[in-house]
Amino acid sequence: MRQHFDDAQLIRAARELMEVYGSQAAAVAEKRATHLNECGEGVSATTWRQIADAVRNVEVKDTSRRSGRSS
Repeated sequence: MRQHFDDAQLIRAARELMEVYGSQAAAVAEKRATHLNECGEGVSATTWRQIADAVRNVEVKDTSRRSGRSS
């Protein structure tokens, strides 16, 4: 079974993870992805990697806004 999350869902999950883990959110998501992949849960691992990417994207956009740059 293939899971598919749209960008809004990934960003929402990323922001929630960031609220809990702060600057470690991307690392937490990557660690979960690695664990799931090792357990044979490749689809779920892919989703967590997408969430990690979304965390990094949100961090970049937030940093750009704070510094006065637009993207």
